Amino acid sequence: MTPIFYGIVQNGKLKLDKRDRFDKYLNTLKGRVILTLQRSTPKTERSNSQNRYYWGVVVRMVADEMGHIVPDDAHDFMKRLFLKRGIDFKGKRWEVVGSTASLDTIEFEKYLDKCRQWAAQELNLTIPLPNEIVEDY
Repeated sequence: MTPIFYGIVQNGKLKLDKRDRFDKYLNTLKGRVILTLQRSTPKTERSNSQNRYYWGVVVRMVADEMGHIVPDDAHDFMKRLFLKRGIDFKGKRWEVVGSTASLDTIEFEKYLDKCRQWAAQELNLTIPLPNEIVEDY
């Protein structure tokens, strides 16, 4: 699977969101490559409001309910639950965990649904939907 990197173009210069991740991937390549750029659209990248809701509500509530774990651990835990997949390599099956950053808006909504359903079933925790929240997250 080819990784996807996000960024912004300002004044004719590309600024990548996760430059260190890009550099790490770049170091795995050798020889000629193809670089493709395309405009980001609402379908191809989750929105800032989705991201604020995920980190400010979903991750925070799960971390609080699980007790004494940091939000990054709650995030990693939910990724392992819902973004895990297997890949075959050299006759073996390997488990890899996907990134929420690579999910488009529709895929991210499905991920959020799974997180809320899991929290309700396993933690007895009701996570409000974005339109049910009064305060700014």
